[in-house]
Amino acid sequence: MAVCAHNGRSPETITTAGSAPGQTKATAFLGIVPPHQRALKSPQNRARLVLTGGQMSGHWNVISRREVFAIPHRITVAVEEVELPNGQRVKDYVQIEIADFVVIFAQTTGSEILCLRQYRHGARRVGLELPAGRIENLEAPIEAAQRELLEETGYRGTNWHPVGSFFLSSNQRIGLGHVFRAGAVVKVREPHSGDLENATVELLTREQLTSAVSQNEMFSGPSLAALALALI
Repeated sequence: MAVCAHNGRSPETITTAGSAPGQTKATAFLGIVPPHQRALKSPQNRARLVLTGGQMSGHWNVISRREVFAIPHRITVAVEEVELPNGQRVKDYVQIEIADFVVIFAQTTGSEILCLRQYRHGARRVGLELPAGRIENLEAPIEAAQRELLEETGYRGTNWHPVGSFFLSSNQRIGLGHVFRAGAVVKVREPHSGDLENATVELLTREQLTSAVSQNEMFSGPSLAALALALI
């Protein structure tokens, strides 16, 4: 699964002991110093790396669109005929649409990170995730994020900040995820999400979450993308 993310900000550098010059919070958190780190420090370079593929080649023209499968309010699969800027036509370009969604990176006043441990049938295993859920009806993304955090964890936050968005697939689209940071979250009730599988709420330190990521306990693409966006 390709995850394409962009938050419009240059990475925030850190000066903690043992960190490399110019290392970002995200790469330090995960113990990674990417070889292209210096290029990413410039907002212009980051935008060029992420966005100019489409800008250089121009937009594709959609000649026709045919829905081949749909479950209302859940998923739509369509086949488009598209014309590329060079005139070439592709008659069977598949597009998949699910509801847009939110992912929340939430921290307590003690800097613990709220996570959920639950079974995911697509992966056939139990894993660790950040709180997330789809945007309902005419909700604004921030409203969906606040509702999902409360429903899934029983926590409510006061300091909310959008940190970026990403597509599950830059080719097929699939869904658009909006990532929010929530600070000073406190428990106000028991969780009640209505999901098929009960989830266990876990409060993890950054060290514990780093270990979980390195051991592939967190394998959800949206959670990993949100983690990167929240820490850059």
